[in-house]
Amino acid sequence: MLVDHKLCKSIRELTLQIDCTEMEITQECSGLKISGYGTIKINKSGCLYFELIFTSTSNTSRPSGFFKTIPADTNDPAQKLKLTARDILGIQYTTEGFSIRTPPFSWNVPNKIASTIQNLKFTPKHFPDTASKRTYFEFTESFKPPCNESTETKTATSEGVSWNRLTIKEGDIEAKFLIQKKYNSAYLKSSLSAEEAIECVRLYAGLSDGVFIQPYIWTQNDNGEETATINSINNTYTHFQYSNPIPSNLAIAGKVAIEHHCRLLIELILLRISSPDRFNSLYNNWTKVWHAGRSTNVVASLGLTTAIEGLLNDIYIKPIKVNYQNQKIKTTIIEASSIIKELDGLESATRDYILNSLPYMANITPKKALDVLESISFLPENARKTWTKLRNYCAHPKTRIEEDPSFDSKTRSDFSSCIDTLHLLILGAIGHQGYVIMFNTPDRKIVEIPILPTFFHTNYPTQPDKPSTSL
Repeated sequence: MLVDHKLCKSIRELTLQIDCTEMEITQECSGLKISGYGTIKINKSGCLYFELIFTSTSNTSRPSGFFKTIPADTNDPAQKLKLTARDILGIQYTTEGFSIRTPPFSWNVPNKIASTIQNLKFTPKHFPDTASKRTYFEFTESFKPPCNESTETKTATSEGVSWNRLTIKEGDIEAKFLIQKKYNSAYLKSSLSAEEAIECVRLYAGLSDGVFIQPYIWTQNDNGEETATINSINNTYTHFQYSNPIPSNLAIAGKVAIEHHCRLLIELILLRISSPDRFNSLYNNWTKVWHAGRSTNVVASLGLTTAIEGLLNDIYIKPIKVNYQNQKIKTTIIEASSIIKELDGLESATRDYILNSLPYMANITPKKALDVLESISFLPENARKTWTKLRNYCAHPKTRIEEDPSFDSKTRSDFSSCIDTLHLLILGAIGHQGYVIMFNTPDRKIVEIPILPTFFHTNYPTQPDKPSTSL
């Protein structure tokens, strides 16, 4: 543990209050400086905020109206604000990227400014001097991986053993999880930054438990330099769970597939190290589907179908185009080009337009990519058909979202089929070999993940040679 237990508990219980003897807001581009004292707290939704009682200001312009927002353009990095604070113990905290509203009419002191913030960075006063690069973080989402180690518990009247630890090791990579009643903690040793490590664990937890973990605090040691970050979270995400193709209790032949789980996390970390673009596509599309799943049927379906299209465009279409190009189409294009060149009566511009359009006949669209993946038995039958139908459903949404009679049992079946397609595309891109739950089968059948040809794991350029103009 690299930070104070009491600090972590106060964040978890939403009682955090950091009393600061010094607080200062600065803006580099304008020379703005607002100084004073105040507090940093967390509200009941899990969002961090500060309250600054300022006693001095410099380079502040007189408010032209009742309120003025600073910065004027929050998307301009040059205008961003920075907060520096120091508590009664001398620990310094920093954050940036927030906005403030000026007091009405004047900057008379003393006065108060308050604003929400995304995070708060600081350096713990005591930490071990180690050369290893590792990340520690805590979160409250329900995460129940298959554990392989136990913890002894002792009280004045009893003793016991709790299987609540999971340890995964391979080479220089080491991951440890401690599962407790009120929160969970994770420790990851690798070459990844804290943000990258958390993304790997988040995708791992999402595929196994359907949750979106939100670390409320993390620390990272990089060659002996220790940093810590307290994060704002959204408590409405904490108890929401979405589809999980590899649940923690997945059993093969009556035995929990713990090696199956351990290998998945290692594969995600290795993929993040070796192919960050591929990992980012998997992570971003899965995140989109998870968040869309909290909305209406139409939005959930739209997020799902576009995520499938995104994975096909980013990862699958290029190797399909290189390795599954239809020779008959190539021959047809050559023959058509020869005929058009010999036609009389065509204007030069018209002939050139037709000739330039012919290569699009060989373009691999998402529909064609799904057909290929079906033909090699990687995706189930009708994967393309159900994806097309669900996409059409999204194109004609109902005005009444409270009661959507169009989302009938057949559409739900198409949705479940597309969920299975998404899971297989993600696990196939990772190169994961094992078992998966198919949601669009009776009793959610457990099947072995089909193995993709090795050339699908080659790092092709992410952009297609020519833009796709159709589905």
